[in-house]
Amino acid sequence: MVLRIKDTKQNNFVISNLESLENLFQGFFVTFKKKLMRLLSTLFIFAVILGCQSETRENPRAYVEGKITETKLEFAKIKVLIKSDNAIVAETIPNGSGDFTLSGPLLSDSFSLVFNAKIKSFKASKSGSSISTDSLQILIPAGTNYITFNEIKLK
Repeated sequence: MVLRIKDTKQNNFVISNLESLENLFQGFFVTFKKKLMRLLSTLFIFAVILGCQSETRENPRAYVEGKITETKLEFAKIKVLIKSDNAIVAETIPNGSGDFTLSGPLLSDSFSLVFNAKIKSFKASKSGSSISTDSLQILIPAGTNYITFNEIKLK
């Protein structure tokens, strides 16, 4: 099919093949789609990489390791929780030898380690922690994100 287009500068008619114009536009849109998809893929990968960073000040985490040393207890019945800003952020049950590891997001500057049995005493890798008045929690002070309890004795 032949198409006549008027050239306004020289006041002449230019004869063009409509199929070649269609091919030109198809090539343009295919190239545009490829570039757009490449750009969107790059932005998606960039967003995923930035979103997965958890060791920043905007997203602090609490990490606790410990060992319950009482041998009379059934460890399967003991629950260990991390509480931050009155919300439970992590929960576990000690293994058969009393060892446990917990990690969860901090919702405030300080957090506590909560048990469903009363605490007699503990030994920690950092000073400043204390037992709550009801003896069910170990209160970890602000600024401490990682702590190891070498020995926790429960009543």
